[in-house]
Amino acid sequence: MDVHQLIVPECAGCNKIDGDICISYLNPSTRHKLCTCPLKSTGVIVIEGKGGKKLNPIKASKRKMRR
Repeated sequence: MDVHQLIVPECAGCNKIDGDICISYLNPSTRHKLCTCPLKSTGVIVIEGKGGKKLNPIKASKRKMRR
């Protein structure tokens, strides 16, 4: 039987915590040693860049030649 271990301080504020255990990983301390937790739900995603329609440059050059 697999037993979930206690959370680490880096897990504070995550939605995937049930009491003092992580419901996603058996040992959350090893996940935070490698990198930040990929399932941590407290982060904010910021999408940067110009909006609008993306163009395929190869198709765009062929369209210019047809005109």
